[in-house]
Amino acid sequence: MVDVREERIGRKVADAREAGIPVFVAVGAVEAANETVALRRPDGGQAVVGLSEAIEHLKPEAFK
Repeated sequence: MVDVREERIGRKVADAREAGIPVFVAVGAVEAANETVALRRPDGGQAVVGLSEAIEHLKPEAFK
């Protein structure tokens, strides 16, 4: 799901959590410039990782 609403990131993360989305991937201007993504999980865990690392990390979850 891609959320392009004009909402603050905190609202989008909260809505994703309520919807049961297991990983919220955020890409803003800084992440795009650095070729990274911000990963956030419902348990509060978060990390900023390189795009290729994120793909490898998320692949197993995509096929569950």
